[in-house]
Amino acid sequence: MAFEREFLTQWGPSSVVNHHGQLAKLKQEGRVLVYIEEFRQLQILVRGWSEESLLGTFIEGLKPWLVREMKLKQPQRLTEAMRMAGILEDSYYSDKKLFKESSRSKNFKSESTKDS
Repeated sequence: MAFEREFLTQWGPSSVVNHHGQLAKLKQEGRVLVYIEEFRQLQILVRGWSEESLLGTFIEGLKPWLVREMKLKQPQRLTEAMRMAGILEDSYYSDKKLFKESSRSKNFKSESTKDS
């Protein structure tokens, strides 16, 4: 029992959380606002990151289509990148919704003309 406890103390899971590693590996899985919130929470827990490092890490953690958009827009500050990512995502989902509604409307019209 003492051996097991000593072994786990030496080689077991670390009770120290590596917030730097978590921030570096953070990826957007859902909506961008959730990602921004997670990023900000980890950002508070780390010290010594430059604005440039935070900006690059934030952008690289976004969904691939947003990474491409952000690289085209080239935001200079983290706050600007966060705001821009939110606007781009809102625009993306708004366009997607309009496309779906337009497709439904066309399908409905073609069905109506078939019935005539």
